[in-house]
Amino acid sequence: MWELVRIAVLSISGTLVFIHVVKNFFGGGYCAYSKEKLDGKVIIVTGANSGIGKETARYLAARGAEVILACRDPVEGRQAVREIKRKTLNRSVRCEKLDLSSFESIFDFVNRFRLRGSELHGLCNNAGVFHVPYQLTEDGFDLTLQTNYLGPFLLTFLLLDILKESAPSRIVNVNSEAHTFPKSLDVATLTKHYTEEDQYDKFLAYGTSKLCLLLFSSKLAKLLAGTGVIVNSANPGNVRTNIFRHFPVIRDLPAWSFSRFLVWLTFKNPAQGAQTSVYLLTSPQVFVTGQYFSKCSEDKPSGLAKSLELEEELWEATLEWLRPFLEKHGIM
Repeated sequence: MWELVRIAVLSISGTLVFIHVVKNFFGGGYCAYSKEKLDGKVIIVTGANSGIGKETARYLAARGAEVILACRDPVEGRQAVREIKRKTLNRSVRCEKLDLSSFESIFDFVNRFRLRGSELHGLCNNAGVFHVPYQLTEDGFDLTLQTNYLGPFLLTFLLLDILKESAPSRIVNVNSEAHTFPKSLDVATLTKHYTEEDQYDKFLAYGTSKLCLLLFSSKLAKLLAGTGVIVNSANPGNVRTNIFRHFPVIRDLPAWSFSRFLVWLTFKNPAQGAQTSVYLLTSPQVFVTGQYFSKCSEDKPSGLAKSLELEEELWEATLEWLRPFLEKHGIM
């Protein structure tokens, strides 16, 4: 009898230790970044109504920063604000509507921010979509490309003067291992329109948008050299968030299935996923710019992401794509 109990206890203990080791291996744990106060700092986090963005905002608010949750859905955004205020006792947290799939929404968001006359010490381009069906935005671009790349590009571009005036300041672009999916990048075809849904590769579209964001980060870092604004990219890893809401392979897994257990075991929770973003936004030990980080350490991006030729070509093409909108508002 007691021998069976001993075996059962040892088996359960061994299983729990195994689960702990595996979760720490895939999750990466928590980064040892500075806990110094951020009083007086103003930071914008896009897509902060849930997941990684909300956890990033919560960490920043807990350390005293004024945090703006830039959210597509203001109802969910205000709910996140209430939760963050309750947990951190920081009253300087608010939600502003921002839909990255609309250039006008981005322009309106920036104008509202300017009217406050506030400084800006951090911008975390966290919002994104994954595996969404092909559709064109009101601006005529692929939804994935605009939400994950063109929108963050425009938002950052419109806030650059404030970031420079508020220096030292930081820009963190949340990226993904998926930037390695594309094996080539033809900039001229990024704005191609598809006539058939089956011609559109959702995985490749996502990976391409993240590759573009990485090339943008590298180019922007060079342009901002010496201004006091540093730009880096954060790879949060695989994280259990609602970004998978359009991906049935994970979304529709039965709660009792072994596959669901594997996702729980090997994917990070949102707080773990936020670690690298928070580190890059706040750590006094981050001096580099234009780099790609995973688990709070510098990592190597794909070869395409290091192409200076692609970087320059994409930058020039993006400005041309945005030119009609910028000229409409007297910016170019």
